[in-house]
Amino acid sequence: MASQVIEFSAPSGLTLTLSVFTEKTDTVVLDSSNCVERTSKKGFYTCSFTSNLSGNYDVIVKSGSSVIMTDKVTMQDVDGVYQVDSLVIDSSTTDLIINANVLPTKCDYITRYKDDLIHLLYMEDTNVALVLNEDIEIDYKVLKFVIETTEKQNLLTINDADISRINNTMNVTIGTNISSDIGTYLWSLRDLTDGETVLAKGFLEVSYAPR
Repeated sequence: MASQVIEFSAPSGLTLTLSVFTEKTDTVVLDSSNCVERTSKKGFYTCSFTSNLSGNYDVIVKSGSSVIMTDKVTMQDVDGVYQVDSLVIDSSTTDLIINANVLPTKCDYITRYKDDLIHLLYMEDTNVALVLNEDIEIDYKVLKFVIETTEKQNLLTINDADISRINNTMNVTIGTNISSDIGTYLWSLRDLTDGETVLAKGFLEVSYAPR
């Protein structure tokens, strides 16, 4: 048996669990709640264990019951630190694109996204474009875009008058009032036309450098 460590990147300050699966199967070979954020290299976590894992594996990282990352790792049956494959992000891209389905909420992120995360750089003023399903008519809906802390404290509300839209695409600008603080937040797009319905939601991460 080898002393093995899996290292991965995720938003700083979270309590995370890691599950390792045999590649392309539903078979769990390791569950670990011992994920520790590195002291200096914030945003990087390690999970230490003793095993004989060797080969290619699928990895799922959760914060509570929410999946925040899925990726792959290649292991060898020797002592060592094995890094989960990282997402390459083009930091020159300023427009963020989301494809979102309406209830049950599901978002597929095209650029600068990983699973349920919007990635912003520290002190960045960024345009966010959300592309909804073609059968969703938003031209005449009353919309609201909200950013909250993970404790559901409201940080930013962008009301309908400040949300531009063309057909099924809407745009908002997230400025330094959010990106000036490193951390992880919640975002949601809401339809206020008849009550309040969440059209899309996810996490928003502000970091010093793209993951």
